[in-house]
This record gives sequence, C-alpha cells and structure tokens, in this order.
Amino acid sequence: MIDEAELQEIENNYVSWASLIERYQEINATRNLPLMHFDLRVARTVFDACNKAIIDFKHNKIYWRTIAAPTGGGKTTAGIAYVAALVRNSHSALILVNTRQDCNEIYDAIAKLIPGKVAVRTRDHDKDELKLRGDDYILEIENNRGYRPSAFFHRAELDKFPALIGTHNGYKSHPDELLKLQDGSRRTLILVDERPDEIDIADFGLADFERLHELCQSKLKVDQDGVEPQLTAALGEACKQLAVIQNSIDRSKPYHALRLSIDFTLLATVRDLSANRGKCERLAKGTHLDSAMVSRMAKLIVLAQETTGFAFIAINVQHTHGARFVAYEPSWPLEAGTVLLDATSNIDGYSYLSTSRIPEEAPEANYRQLEACHIEGPDYITGVSPKKLWTAKDTRKPLQNWMHRSIMENSKPAEKILVLSWKDVIDSDHLQAMDWGDRKVSFCYFGNGIGSNRWRECTAVFMFGTYIKPARVTIGETHGIKRTAFSETKDATIRGLSGDYSVLQLGLKLVWFKQLAMRGCARELDANGIASPMRLYFSTENPKDIYSNWERMFPNAPTPSSLCVDDPEQQ
Repeated sequence: MIDEAELQEIENNYVSWASLIERYQEINATRNLPLMHFDLRVARTVFDACNKAIIDFKHNKIYWRTIAAPTGGGKTTAGIAYVAALVRNSHSALILVNTRQDCNEIYDAIAKLIPGKVAVRTRDHDKDELKLRGDDYILEIENNRGYRPSAFFHRAELDKFPALIGTHNGYKSHPDELLKLQDGSRRTLILVDERPDEIDIADFGLADFERLHELCQSKLKVDQDGVEPQLTAALGEACKQLAVIQNSIDRSKPYHALRLSIDFTLLATVRDLSANRGKCERLAKGTHLDSAMVSRMAKLIVLAQETTGFAFIAINVQHTHGARFVAYEPSWPLEAGTVLLDATSNIDGYSYLSTSRIPEEAPEANYRQLEACHIEGPDYITGVSPKKLWTAKDTRKPLQNWMHRSIMENSKPAEKILVLSWKDVIDSDHLQAMDWGDRKVSFCYFGNGIGSNRWRECTAVFMFGTYIKPARVTIGETHGIKRTAFSETKDATIRGLSGDYSVLQLGLKLVWFKQLAMRGCARELDANGIASPMRLYFSTENPKDIYSNWERMFPNAPTPSSLCVDDPEQQ
C-alpha cells in the first residue's frame, strides 16, 4: 500500500497535477489539439502511477507500474508531459521506446518544453559518428529508416542531461549508460512506452550451429602449427554434443532439458562472442546470418552449460529425426521507479505470471462503433493458416485471389484500407501488385507495427491469419517471465500447452490481434473515449479464442458477425 501522506509529498516536491496539465496543454497547442475529458482521465492514471513509481524508487522497490490505457488514449503524451514537469522541477527521467525513429518523435515533442535538458541515445543520434562521416551518416539514416534525426549528442555527455530518450534494446545492452547522471546518481523515473522484449529467446536447429562452425572454419585461420582457433574448436565440440543429444533423445516426449559439457577455456571464447557485437558482425558479414543470430547461438551454448534448466530441447514426436534447441534469459534490467505504458498489458498474460507487475486502474475506451466480421472461405482456406497456404505452390495463387476478392467485396471505392497478414505473405509484394482500383491500400505484417499511427485514417482493416508464437518459444518466455528453470511437466505435451504456458500463449495471441486491429481509425477517441467507427474483417483458423475474449479486447463492441466469401475459380 502507498501511504497517502507520501504521495502528497511527491506531488508537492516532484510533480503536481497542475504542472502536468500545463505541460500537456503546451504539447497539444503545438498539434492544434484540444485537451479532452478522456485525455484528463488517462493523464490522471499516468500521474498517479508515476508518483507511485517515484516512491518505489525512493524505497528501492522493484515494480513495473503498468497502465493499459487504450490505444489512442493519450497515455504517451501524458507521460511526456509528466517527464517535462519532473525535469522542470529539477529531477530526472529516462524515456524508453521501441525504435530510433520513435525516439526522434518523442524528442521533437518534449524538447520545446525543456530546451537544453533532454538528449537522445541511439546509433542514429551520435554526434561523434556525425563528425566522422558527415552527410553520408544522415543520408544512410534517411535511406534505411525513412527519417532525419532532429539532433545529435556526444555519448560522453549524456549524463549531463536530466532527461534522456533511448530504445528498449539500447537499455538492455547498456542500462548504466542510460541511467547514470553526472553526479553518479540514477535517474528518478523510468518511463517505458510499449512492452519491450523482456526475454531473450535463442531457437535454432543443429544445422544452424553447423553453419556457424563452418563459418568460423572459413574466416578464422589456423596457426602455423595447424591448430584451429579456440572459438572454432568450441563450436565444433558444441556441434558434436548437440548431434549426439539429438540422435539419442527419447522421442516419445516433446521437451527435454538440455545440458552441454565443454572445456571452460573453450567456452570462454563462446561467451565472449555472445557479448561482442563487433565480433558477431564480422563473422556474419557476407553471409545469410545476421549478427543477432550469431550472438544468440553463442548465448544458447553458454546457457546450456552454465545453467540448469534455462536451455531445453523441443522435438516433433511425429518425426524420427531433428530437434530445436531453445534457451531463454531474462534480459530486461529490472529497476525501481518504472512505469510501463502499454494498451494491452491487461490481456498479455505477463501481469498474471510476473510478481513484479502492478496494474494501475485505467479508463477503458468504448468500441460500440466497431463493426467486426469473421470471414469464412472455401474448404481449402477455412481452418488453415495463410502462412501455411502461402508456402504451398498449389494454394498460394488461389489464396492471394481470395484475399483480394474478400477485400474488394467488403470495401468502398476510394476507401483507405489496411491489410494485415504473415510476413511472407506481405513481403512477397504479390498483393501490392494487384489491381485495387482507386482504393488506398496499405500493408503490414504480424510482428511489426505496434504503436504506429501511420494508418490511423484507415476505415477498414482486414486481418488474414493470427500471430501465434511456436509452443517452444512460449515455454521459454513463460519461464523467463517467472525466472524459473524448465523441467518436464504435464503442462507441455504433444497435445499442446496448458497451465501458465497457455495463459501466455493466449495473451500474446490477443495482444497482436488487438494491437494490429487498432492501427486503423478506431484508435481515434472522442472526448468521452468512444472510438471512431471502423470495420474490422478477420479470417483465422481458430476464431474461438477471439470470440470468447472479445469484450476483454474491445469493451462494448458488438459481437462479430460472419460471412462467407466463395472462390469461384476453385468450384
């Protein structure tokens, strides 16, 4: 319980309600937006949670104060306003967002409120790199990420700024650099916008490790006596042990703990590789691998030896060979004084599994104007994932035509439309090349787009498929959240997942469904929190979970209807 007198002391000496509202109005004035009643309700939730987080910081209580205010409800703006008020009162904060471009947008919003007191720490805002490379540095950012940084900063001077903005991954890699102030103290408040990847998962097959070993053999030369480098030897030994384990495993059970035994001197070279981005980049250069994959494979080997239960094997019991080797590690630096702004933190399963999360009461949006419809299709589509259909040559073209027909029959001329599906389906560009008439069609794939408002004018959203992580990844994430070791259990069998595993599996399915559905205009809320009218069409192989959790995702929304779009070419 938070002491009311202590809360009042925080309001008196850190941030008052009046000062937050003043900063909020300043932000809205630059956007020509009014401050609405629903904005104030969300802002009050942010204000209370941040004040509580400062008390947590003072008492070193490590909690996430989580705010599930709705998408488009103004929680990020309220958070920026709170930080500006906090800094104006001679205190400090760290704001963490998903991408470098997000950092730039936050900087643009807050820099005018606290000029000279806020900096950005990303690889796109590095003044030393700008000095070294000049215009080529900026041009690369514009070409690769589609924006131009608003300001640049020396990394050595970041601790001079009371407010700092960084990315989730940057914080995971070097938390002390982002948290530390010039006098050696720590920033008071950590404001996290959107749920970060808190658990690092390594998920690879034996062939992946063998390719990495071959890469080391080709790039790391033997010495004059014909002795191969220790890293090459270590990876070779890991491949041998993994192969023996894979070939001797009891294939009647789908999951088993994984344990390696490599010479400690050799293992040290693998550990160094896992933590050295430069080495990973040099190894991966010119290959199909990327540096992150190299790092994760090295980390899996280390975890399989130095921990008990933080690495395991997943097999398909219907196959006589093959396996996936999985390792997990909690990677988010938990610190006192943290507030998480995430519209789906009330349905993601994390709060149920984690002992460090404290949900704060937040106002709900009203989705009474959301018209939703589940699209049924012909037999070869209904009940099958579009991802699976896309990989088969005989169903790829019919699927593409059926998706096109479903959209054209249920949209209007000149309408702005968002289409969502699996990455392989969207990245192929086959859909983009089709004739959409005068409709303004945008595309996004699962695993991307959370937090974006670039499609906020789309009045119709079409979602083909549902994003569900593999069971083995869900198992790893579940244990990572709980910070427990894997052990064989009846909750993970050939029949599927149950218990805590199923809580997270369902939660993440709902998160992606709601987050991507709300990229359209339903993210626009009026003064009373009522979402703008929008049509949502979805086709999924298992709609039962969506129907049974509809009210949790979209309060007051009518129950989805259903329709069937036939495929005359297949009849």
